Amino acid sequence: MRLRQGPRPPAIRVFVLLFLLQAALSFWHQMSILAATQAMLAARFAHLAIDRDAAIIVTSARLTIALIPVALIWFLASRFARVLVLLFLTTRLLTIADAPSLPEIASLVLALAAAMLLFSSGAAGWFRKPAKPAPV
Repeated sequence: MRLRQGPRPPAIRVFVLLFLLQAALSFWHQMSILAATQAMLAARFAHLAIDRDAAIIVTSARLTIALIPVALIWFLASRFARVLVLLFLTTRLLTIADAPSLPEIASLVLALAAAMLLFSSGAAGWFRKPAKPAPV
């Protein structure tokens, strides 16, 4: 794959903004309720010893993982990254809490809107366009 040159279409720019915003909102929320995050992780992964440090690491890893498809889309116009975003979103929908908080709902709505933008006509055309070779 080659680095994508030139301006990004508005759909891609808004996707990046929304996806980063939802990831930051989710990170902030999980860190602000770190004890509850730790308890949720300990219940979900009972066979592992989840302490405060492990909860911080997992929460930080989730933020970092959210940046991967953003980078793949922004820099490489990766079609695979669109599928990756859908997989991430499906996982979130399947693991949503019984009574999600307002920040969790807001983050999920932002993620849904961002994912829909990836399949808009403006974004689809940009993904189809071949990358130009870098000047030598």
